[in-house]
Amino acid sequence: MCGESALALHELIDDIAAAVHIAVPRGTRRPTISYPPTVVAQYAAKTFDLGIERFEAAPGETIPMYNAARSVVDAMRHRSRLGETLADPGE
Repeated sequence: MCGESALALHELIDDIAAAVHIAVPRGTRRPTISYPPTVVAQYAAKTFDLGIERFEAAPGETIPMYNAARSVVDAMRHRSRLGETLADPGE
């Protein structure tokens, strides 16, 4: 999990993401998911695993998610795609 979804789970934004944001290594096939709405980001393979932690989505079930620091850095780096207000530290 990445982007707006990770920021929301880390309680760094007040919004509830309209779609689940997931990441895959650049050069791999993007998954096709019909539900829930999904946004797929591609990150360089050499940095893809940086800042990954596990989030317990359900009892006994964890998913990989970028940590708070990586999520903030990615929001700043991709503010043109995510939106200036999401990446604005003053908001």
